[in-house]
Amino acid sequence: MLLQENLAAVILCATAIISSCVALTAWVRRETTPSTRPFIRLMLAIAIYAAAAAGSEAANTIEILTLWTSLEYVASNSLIAFYLIFVLYFTGFKNWTTPRRRLFIWLVPVANVAKVLSDRWHGLIWQSMDLHPHNSHLNVIHHGPGYYWIAVCFYVYVVTSSALVLRSACRSSHLHQRQAIMIVAGSVPPQLAGTLFTLGLSPEHANILPMSFLLTGCIYFASLFKFRLLDLIPIARDTLIERLNDAVLVVNHENYVIDLNPAARRYTCPSKNCTGQHIDQEQLEWPEISAQCQAAANLTSTIVERPDIPLYVEMSVTHLRSSNSKCSRDSKVTGKILVLRDITQKHQTQLKIQRANDELEHQLTQIIYLRDQLKEQSIRDGLTGHFNRRYFEEPLPAELTKAPRANTPLSIVLMDIDYIKKVNDTYGHLAGDLALRTYAQIIQQHIRESDIACRYGGEEFILAMPNMPLIEANKRANDIRLALKAQQITFDQQSFQVTVSMGLCTFPETGTRQHALLKQIDQALSVAKANGRDRIEIATEKVAVISKLSELESAIAISRMQA
Repeated sequence: MLLQENLAAVILCATAIISSCVALTAWVRRETTPSTRPFIRLMLAIAIYAAAAAGSEAANTIEILTLWTSLEYVASNSLIAFYLIFVLYFTGFKNWTTPRRRLFIWLVPVANVAKVLSDRWHGLIWQSMDLHPHNSHLNVIHHGPGYYWIAVCFYVYVVTSSALVLRSACRSSHLHQRQAIMIVAGSVPPQLAGTLFTLGLSPEHANILPMSFLLTGCIYFASLFKFRLLDLIPIARDTLIERLNDAVLVVNHENYVIDLNPAARRYTCPSKNCTGQHIDQEQLEWPEISAQCQAAANLTSTIVERPDIPLYVEMSVTHLRSSNSKCSRDSKVTGKILVLRDITQKHQTQLKIQRANDELEHQLTQIIYLRDQLKEQSIRDGLTGHFNRRYFEEPLPAELTKAPRANTPLSIVLMDIDYIKKVNDTYGHLAGDLALRTYAQIIQQHIRESDIACRYGGEEFILAMPNMPLIEANKRANDIRLALKAQQITFDQQSFQVTVSMGLCTFPETGTRQHALLKQIDQALSVAKANGRDRIEIATEKVAVISKLSELESAIAISRMQA
């Protein structure tokens, strides 16, 4: 009957029901986060506190009122301890959630409960109780000095917990901040109600503190669904972020560390907790990270190297911007996420591969160099430095093909040093080699870049002069002949001179095929030798006939000698 007449009891019953529903909802998610179980105990303590307060208002005897009031104090002292433990889990102060430190948190509430249960002997908590004085629907309790001590403890626990939440919210993500605000908002009604009741400003001196938890229950019930209150540190985050080999740091816009995983301590402060500290060069094990963190734009990837130890870290920085200006490049930066990945093994492997590639490239360069040297040696005459006969026979067909297409002449001179054997016999083979080198130098001084000069064999040299008519070629060959004739060759303090005989032809005037052309020029050289040497003979039909006659005379002479 009293529940129907007493509005306070109805409110308290509603508070107990709502708090129980919140606890039941959280129980469904009990495995989601470490902070869920302290939160469930907190809401159950609130439900018990509200139910005990309702029982106190419905009590009609002093004994029943004393029993329910004692239960109120047990529940109220328990909920402040559960609230502080929940906040420690929420804000990440896991070092304070160890069994020994939780026992320290429970010392004051347990001592207060002991005082309440022993009040009949000392009377410090309440001095007297009135059942519905002046026809009021409320029971009135006259508190003693011990009550104010319990009230002080209540405020110390609640205010300390709220301060920890606000401190965490100042250096956290936007979602974390909203969750923190809702937690603090849920603690505000009990603090206001307790203050009014303690100062005697509550209506009809009613204890409105347990009634205020109705608003707390509603706030937390909304937070569970709208702000994902118990999703702050989900299992996915524990298994992914906490066990991630990559270091992850979250800093706010002032570069204060608001969160980091265990792997990040290697690069920050291995010996202490860096949460809440500023990223500067004095506190970081890696001051290079602080410099990269100052970047104004997102840093996709950069390699941070420690010169003192063989360690390489790949670092990326992502800016977190305010959600209300997501599309604007000038939106306010609210924080940064730093991801550090140890790439020492990868980098060292890349360095080994790079060194192997460099070595292979060096070896390839050496092979190409040796190949070019071998090729050069295969087409160069080692004594004179001119190309050899093998090289001459490669470009000659191309020149013979190009000349008629371009309607240009191609002149060829075959040269043979006169009496080189006599030089070898008189002055030695080294002197003969010197004569050959001297002649090669004279040829080189009188030709163009487009001309092809080769040592054709022995003391014979051949010179191909593209785009040079017969008259000009004859003049050029004569200049070479005269230059050699005028050259004094000194060897071993002895001087001598040599001359050269030449056969000259011009394509296509004196021939159209390579074989026929070389044969004609060789015949011209033979005629030059037969006519006294030190001269130039041009390949013509007359020269060819003379060459044939010379060959015939030589054959007849040989036959007579054999006979």
